Amino acid sequence: SQIGVQFYDQSLGQVPLRVLGNGVPSLKLGDLLGLLKDRLEPGRYEALSSSGAAEEFVSLQRLRDAGIPVRYDAARDQLKFGEE
Repeated sequence: SQIGVQFYDQSLGQVPLRVLGNGVPSLKLGDLLGLLKDRLEPGRYEALSSSGAAEEFVSLQRLRDAGIPVRYDAARDQLKFGEE
């Protein structure tokens, strides 16, 4: 399935979403990076896109651990970036 991505109040598109057996949602990192490329801190896009994880599905917690603030908005069923 797909999930919408929002950066502050701007809709950026959708990325593939999988829910793992443990119920944890994960998304394809490379597709997400494509949407966030111009919005990430200098060097962060390059570091993440060149990592082996770029083609993997990663959890929201893994994104947070990598310094990308993200939260799931259940009411709108979308991921929100750039907000506290």
